[in-house]
Amino acid sequence: MQTPNLIALSDGLYMDAFVQDNHGDVIFLSLWARDGDMQHFFAALTLPIS
Repeated sequence: MQTPNLIALSDGLYMDAFVQDNHGDVIFLSLWARDGDMQHFFAALTLPIS
């Protein structure tokens, strides 16, 4: 059985695939993590930059 290649984005959050459009914007992102780590990631996406 082959282990998937995962890229560690942070402690407990991993990416295994992504797709970019012609402008370099991410249009698909496949993440793997425990539920709490995913909720933390989604919450960080909603915060303003400032």
